[in-house]
Amino acid sequence: MPLSSCVVSVLVAVTTSPALACPDPGPDWTATPFLGELTFSGHNGLSDLSMSTKAGGVWNLRDCGLEGEALTGFRGDGLVDIRPDLLLHWRGEAGQLVVGTEFDEDTFLLIHGPEGIWLFDDNGRGHDPLVVIDAPKAGDYVIWIGTHGTTRFTRTGTLLVSQAGP
Repeated sequence: MPLSSCVVSVLVAVTTSPALACPDPGPDWTATPFLGELTFSGHNGLSDLSMSTKAGGVWNLRDCGLEGEALTGFRGDGLVDIRPDLLLHWRGEAGQLVVGTEFDEDTFLLIHGPEGIWLFDDNGRGHDPLVVIDAPKAGDYVIWIGTHGTTRFTRTGTLLVSQAGP
């Protein structure tokens, strides 16, 4: 399944969402995303999307106490911004929603799903993250791209979004 067929150039910085242990103010999934909003469904002609973006931020994910699928137990240092990178309005009926990145440096993905569940991946595709959501629920998926370590810098790369049929 190809992960990129439509290219949109946009700048982004990374973020995560509010959680009890995050600094105040902490990352906020309700904030305006750097890349904006995108409705993704089988009915609007989009099946694969590739967006140029940047990763990095000021909030350390380790300080946020987030829990969710594949996130519980994360103990490393990873930086995200207060604002998310992308708000994906998922309306498709596809059997899978796939989110990944292509960066020269090591990055991770943090996604806040429509049921309030956190999804996280670091190295699902070699050194690049890949989150595969089977039978994704309709709703909003808020996406952040983070960088490892505690040094505040940004990395340039690509955010990939794809859907697979049932």
